[in-house]
Amino acid sequence: MPSSLTVRGGMSVPLTVYALRRDGFSNDITLSLKDAPAGFALSGSTVPANENQVRVTLTAPAETNDTPINLTVEGFALINDQAVLHRAVPAENRMQAFAYWHLVPAKDLEVSLSNRGQFRVPLKIIDPASIKIPAGGTAGVKVRTPGVQFTNNFQLELSDPPDGITIETISAVGTETEITLHSDAKKIKPGAKGNLIVNVLAKRPQQPAHTGGPARGNQSPPPLGVLPAIPFEIVSP
Repeated sequence: MPSSLTVRGGMSVPLTVYALRRDGFSNDITLSLKDAPAGFALSGSTVPANENQVRVTLTAPAETNDTPINLTVEGFALINDQAVLHRAVPAENRMQAFAYWHLVPAKDLEVSLSNRGQFRVPLKIIDPASIKIPAGGTAGVKVRTPGVQFTNNFQLELSDPPDGITIETISAVGTETEITLHSDAKKIKPGAKGNLIVNVLAKRPQQPAHTGGPARGNQSPPPLGVLPAIPFEIVSP
């Protein structure tokens, strides 16, 4: 979920995938797109063992399309040494009786491509393998970006990260931007794993504070999109 998405060309958007585990099944589930048009890709495409949900990202091609595109996500796993493949059911998270949230199946996973604010060079994680972050230490992730002007015009921030993981520094060299991630050993322990989602936001000029009131224009703007999901694992130092 959600079952309907709008994504800027060359950008990524987050999706949440839920695993309905039965009969004690606890293995990893590998996610993939079936027969997707060129340029679409899933990142962070594994539901970790014993986990019931994961946030992944869908990256769109730099081109745009006036007609919404229907995509299909599949999940693959080994159950009792047998290969099992299931189609993911598109869904929406709905509130019932003003108290309970539940998933309501939808017909299609529908994606609309927007040319508003698109990047001609899609943002890409240079090494998509799972990043190992030492407990209490740091690790770097390199992102391919349109150039040094990227960090001048945009800011990056983690979206709902696990407690204990923060961005320490962001630096740009040529067409690469490096994000240094830090883990707090008191809050997150070795063995924790999942995906990190990084929002991409346009920078706004700092506005002076008004007399008798708070500064205006300093709130974070809505994200233009997200970077491809960054798989991570906390390891012993």
